[in-house]
Amino acid sequence: MTIIENNYIDILCDELKKIKSKEIFIVCGRGSFLSSGLKEDLCQVFTKVGIQKTYFFSDFSPNPQHDDLQKGLRELLLIKPDCIIGAGGGSVMDMAKLLRFFYSYQGNVETNGPYFLNKSERILPLICLPSTSGTGAEVTHFAVLYKNGIKYSIADSRVLPDLAIVASKYTYNNDAYLTACTGFDALSQAIESFWNVKSTPTSEEFAIEAIKKIFHNLPKLIHNPTKELRDQVSEGSVLAGKAINITQTTAPHAYSYFLTSEYGYSHGHAVALFFPYFFKWNSEALKYYKEPKKKHVYKNKIDKLLAYLGVENRDKEYFFIEYIESLGISVNLGKNTNIDNIVSAVNHTRLQNNPMDINTNSLKEYLKEMIKKSF
Repeated sequence: MTIIENNYIDILCDELKKIKSKEIFIVCGRGSFLSSGLKEDLCQVFTKVGIQKTYFFSDFSPNPQHDDLQKGLRELLLIKPDCIIGAGGGSVMDMAKLLRFFYSYQGNVETNGPYFLNKSERILPLICLPSTSGTGAEVTHFAVLYKNGIKYSIADSRVLPDLAIVASKYTYNNDAYLTACTGFDALSQAIESFWNVKSTPTSEEFAIEAIKKIFHNLPKLIHNPTKELRDQVSEGSVLAGKAINITQTTAPHAYSYFLTSEYGYSHGHAVALFFPYFFKWNSEALKYYKEPKKKHVYKNKIDKLLAYLGVENRDKEYFFIEYIESLGISVNLGKNTNIDNIVSAVNHTRLQNNPMDINTNSLKEYLKEMIKKSF
C-alpha cells in the first residue's frame, strides 16, 4: 500500500497498532534522518503508540554492501524486533528491504535465488518513508546489493514493503545536486519503463504520468524550489517507481552501476551520463529494434513521447545533454576512466529489457567524447 501524504502521523499510528508493534528496528541515514525531520516525527509516533524499544541501524555504505547486510542481520537476529522501518534515501530503502527479506529467507544473491524460508523466523512487517524523490525504492519489489564490487538485484515479491508513506516534506531541505540526481533518476526510470520490452498498458500509464510530473517541474525545482514543485516531483517519483516495478529498467541503468561502484558517481548522476546516448539510440536506431514485426508500433509510441518532450526536430542526444546540464549535473567523464571496463561491466539483466540491441563501438565513441569534455 502506498500513501502520499504529509500529515500521515495518525495513519502510521493506526498501522503500528494494527500489527501490535512494540519493538521497532529503524534503518536510517546518518545525517538525513535528523535533518529531514523524519526522526522528530517518528519519535512522536512511537510515543503516541507506546512503542517500548527502538533500535537504529545506520552503519552501512551509501550503496548497500553484502558485508553491511550481514552486519545488520546479526543485529536483527540478536534483537528480534516485531517491525522494520526504513527512513531515508534510496540506499536506506534498499537496506531495509534486504534486511527484512534475508531475516526470514536465505539463498544465493549471485543467482537471485532460489530463496528458502528460515522456518524459525517469520517475515517482519516493513514500512518505508523516503527522504528523497527519485529512487522509487519504496514501491518496488527489488533491492540493489553490491558484493565484491559487483552489483546484484535481489528481486522477489516479498522484498516489496508492506506500506510506503511518501511525505514530500522530507525532501524540502535536500540540496540542489541531490534533488537533481534523484529527480533525474526518476525521470529516466519513467522513460526507460515506457520504451521497455516488458512494458504493459499499466506500466505505460504510470510512466507517462510520471514524465508529466517530473520533466518540466524538475528544472524549475532546481532553480526556484517551492513546496508545490517538491510535491509534484515526489509524486512523479512514486509513479516512476510503480512503472519500473512492472518492467524494471533498461540500458542507461544497466551501464550506470559500474560508474557508481568503481568511480563513486552517485546513482542518478551515473544514469544521467548514459541517458543522452541511449535516448537518441532508442529513438532513432530502428534497424536495431529487437522485434521487427512490431517496429511500427514502437515508432508510434516513441513519436508521441518525442512530441510531448518537444524534441521531434532536434538532435536528441544534445537535447538531453542540455537538459541534464541545466540541472547542474556535469555530463563528462574523468580522463582516467577506463571505457572498456565500463562497457564490459554492464548488467545484462537490465540490458535485456532495452528495446534496441547495442552497438558497442558506437557507445564507446560517445564515452570517448565525454572524456574529451573533461579536459
